[in-house]
Amino acid sequence: LAGRPQWTLAAMGHELADEQGRLALLNVEDTGVSAALRLTVQQLPEPAARMFRALGLHTGSDLDRFTASALAGTTPAQASADLDRLAAAHLLTESVPGRWTPHDLVRLYARHLAPQADPEGLRRLLDHYLYTGLAADAAAEPGSQPCYALPADAHRPAATPEFEDRAAALAWYEAERAALEGAVAAAAALGLHDRAWRLALVQWPLMLWRITDGWTPLLEAGLASAELVGDLDAQSRTRALLGWILHEEGRDTEALVHLEQAPVLAAAAGDTISEAIAYVNLGAVLNGVGEMGRAGELMSRAVALADRTGHPATQVLTLGHLARHCLTTGGYAAALAHTARAAELVSPHAAVGRAELQIVRGEALAGLGRVTEAADQFRSATRAAAAAGFTEGSERAAELLSRLAAGR
Repeated sequence: LAGRPQWTLAAMGHELADEQGRLALLNVEDTGVSAALRLTVQQLPEPAARMFRALGLHTGSDLDRFTASALAGTTPAQASADLDRLAAAHLLTESVPGRWTPHDLVRLYARHLAPQADPEGLRRLLDHYLYTGLAADAAAEPGSQPCYALPADAHRPAATPEFEDRAAALAWYEAERAALEGAVAAAAALGLHDRAWRLALVQWPLMLWRITDGWTPLLEAGLASAELVGDLDAQSRTRALLGWILHEEGRDTEALVHLEQAPVLAAAAGDTISEAIAYVNLGAVLNGVGEMGRAGELMSRAVALADRTGHPATQVLTLGHLARHCLTTGGYAAALAHTARAAELVSPHAAVGRAELQIVRGEALAGLGRVTEAADQFRSATRAAAAAGFTEGSERAAELLSRLAAGR
């Protein structure tokens, strides 16, 4: 402002909001922020300077040591040392323990230096997210089918985070959400569509946890990449999830367009698990729009397909949905039988799945007039869901228990 006294603070703020113009405005006669940053980086030890250049490739606004390790092609231990050195030089801030954030202008300057970084850094970053995403997927949804197989040429990172439970995995998804979305766009821009669709789909546990949180554009981008590489199974999986999310957003007509195609694509790809999941999603939406007969047929088909695979998590999923369908048609005894069978198959580590089954089992028991047993199921589900951080489930079970006690 001293150099441009006619400017107001608002005008300067507007100009600085334009990322492309920030360094130019703050670099008057090479005495501004850009020059100061250049001098700071020049004084860094080479490993730290290399790390700073690599940060310009990052698709998010903050990162942990594992992501930094992938970007710079080093170990997590060395990455931690380099990040600490950058923080000591006031180029980064450890915003929360274990995550470092640059100021916006520092990030922009790092992007300016990105062409000098290792050209393989971005590809390593994408593959780091592919590997770590699968680890988070396994922790968040124990026993579930991995949402993709790794590309044959994927680069294994030096190390990936370890997730001790579902909460830790979901926290990682939350922290990396913006970076993962940026990674999808970066992969597509590089023509790495085999990475792009996987990086869109890998966030599915968080999507189901926060299902109305605006996921549709990301999945549409993933679907476009899956279609570009001609991967039928990828298209099926993406359409099945996209259709479910559109349904939850109240967009059933659009949802059914995707869900009708998903099982056909899965069958053509020869993936029976994907076919079963696609049919159960389609059946659930049809159930919601009142097509009860067809919904029941498709859910029964999904159970048969799941049984053919012998994959317990898919069997539990399909049986649970069929049980819910039976509740809506008054088939309480059938619903109880389906939940009993699912309970024998569900993983002891799948706390959310077990709580969901207890809720459905309680509703079936209540429908049969077995009120005391139903109340026991709702109480158990309330505790289990709360312990797993499944707030929606604990609230639903508590509400059903209250209604049962009131005789409604």
